[in-house]
Amino acid sequence: MRRPGFMSRWCLSQKGMVISLKNADNLPRYTLRINRLTLDKISYIAGYEGRTLNKELGRMIKIRIKEFEKANGEIELDKQ
Repeated sequence: MRRPGFMSRWCLSQKGMVISLKNADNLPRYTLRINRLTLDKISYIAGYEGRTLNKELGRMIKIRIKEFEKANGEIELDKQ
């Protein structure tokens, strides 16, 4: 049984994969260009820690921001 609205949020790509038509979580998207060896090493760390690659990258970024702010003070961004 299909959920109401399912097909309005999802469709099949030309390769037969189901893809989202909406950004369901409203998080911004960013494409990261990274060399294969570095990507493979981060993927290994993520798997070792029981995380997805995306969660591990998010965790690493948060740690780096905390380190930077500890050394340089809180980053204040203009609120728009």
